[in-house]
Amino acid sequence: MKKFIFSKKTINWGMKDDLFGLIKAMAPAEKRYFKVNSKKLSGEKAGKAQADYVDLFELLNQMDELDDQKLRKVFGKRLADTRAYLYDAILRSMRAYRSKRFLYSQIKDKIIDARYLLDVGLYEQAEYCLEEAKQMAESSSDTLSLLEINRECRKLLRRTFTQEKERNLLTHTHALHKLETQMQEEFWALSISDQVVVETNRVMRSENRLENERLRQEFAALLDDANTPQSVRAQLTCFQIRVVLLYHLGENARGYEESKKGMALWDQHPVLQEEEPFSYINDLANLFHLAISQQDFAHAALLQKKFEAYKPQSFHEESWWFRKFMGADLILRINTGDTNNLDDIAEKIQTGIARFDVAISGQFHFYVNLAMLQFMAEQYERCIESCELLVRRHQIKDRQDARVAAGILRVIAMYELEHDDFENALRASDRLLEKEEIGFLEDFEQTLLAHLRVLNRAPEKERRPIWQKMEQFIIEKNNSLMGIGTTLRYWVVQHLTGESIVQQIKREALRNT
Repeated sequence: MKKFIFSKKTINWGMKDDLFGLIKAMAPAEKRYFKVNSKKLSGEKAGKAQADYVDLFELLNQMDELDDQKLRKVFGKRLADTRAYLYDAILRSMRAYRSKRFLYSQIKDKIIDARYLLDVGLYEQAEYCLEEAKQMAESSSDTLSLLEINRECRKLLRRTFTQEKERNLLTHTHALHKLETQMQEEFWALSISDQVVVETNRVMRSENRLENERLRQEFAALLDDANTPQSVRAQLTCFQIRVVLLYHLGENARGYEESKKGMALWDQHPVLQEEEPFSYINDLANLFHLAISQQDFAHAALLQKKFEAYKPQSFHEESWWFRKFMGADLILRINTGDTNNLDDIAEKIQTGIARFDVAISGQFHFYVNLAMLQFMAEQYERCIESCELLVRRHQIKDRQDARVAAGILRVIAMYELEHDDFENALRASDRLLEKEEIGFLEDFEQTLLAHLRVLNRAPEKERRPIWQKMEQFIIEKNNSLMGIGTTLRYWVVQHLTGESIVQQIKREALRNT
């Protein structure tokens, strides 16, 4: 297995040059598409800016950081015009690239085609284009496009109006009223969703526990099933934001049911999944997490397979899928004692982190959960390797909870191996817990480390009472970070009864199922 490495972000997303940011955001397949199309145009007569823009693209694409001085040296006074031309050329190319996949792009193209055909007097062809656009918009529940198509159809009918077309014109007028109602529902759902996001964030910043009750009263109408909208996209938004609200209200069981309603709606509209892949993946991940939290492991296993079977259609989509799936998959394995193929999983994590440039906080989440699985499987050397990736990142201030959890797991793994460096690791964990940025911790971790110190120094025949005392402490005071307290309770029981951590977890998971 390859040695783990951290992927460091080298892109300065706060830069003032939008063109550089755009190029760095492009997926490899998108860059290839742009280059191919650019070469097709290279033989055409064009201005100097147009002739230079491919060279500028290549130069910017090779840079890790923007070097404006180098660009000015190569392009001189032509740089501003070439930049503007390249920026527009990339966006034109990406519109064409995305139109091959997304219906909303194809719908817009059909509407533009119909307008041209109407202007040149080819009315039957214009009508055919609009009918195609309408069918695509209906299949994807695209109300906004349907409204635009309705307008264009009425313009066409008025241009070619005869007595025989009176009924058609009135039919489109009546259809407009239904579309307006659907659109109002969709914007209502979006507005209430925004309000919930703002208010829940305010509550998170507040220490007043009464705020949750205010939230419940303020959004009582949203939580009432009688107020569920009828249009598909409005329903979907409604289910999504209910899940968020119920999470903040501490009603995860009810949130789980709302999340299942949302997924059922996705399943009924597969075209919508293709049109909104990021939203679909996010909802699937949320349902996955909720199934685990509700200990519905049978359903979680089905969602795991559903996630694995999903085929991302772009680099950005695959990146989003990796982040969402891997996080939920690790948590399910921890909760069900599935420690199979950990080396393969570790390899996937390392490959994904490097390929998708996962942020440091995300890397911490992956590695601490991987370390927990390795600890459960008694792969203590592997566990120490994973933990040290986190513990030694002293300059990283994000996810200090993960660093603390990793530090404790590392110390315990060293205890199991009777590692020569155990005492040094114990002192390092003590120092970490004393730092100001870790001040949010309770005394659980410190007390746990104290028990370990006593255990290590006690003769074998005197350790059982210490294990028993440790078990009672964990049961009474388990408020540890990243859920490691539960895993540590299994570890203590393993020493008291001989039943492995994995056996205990599988037994409990089977009982809950």
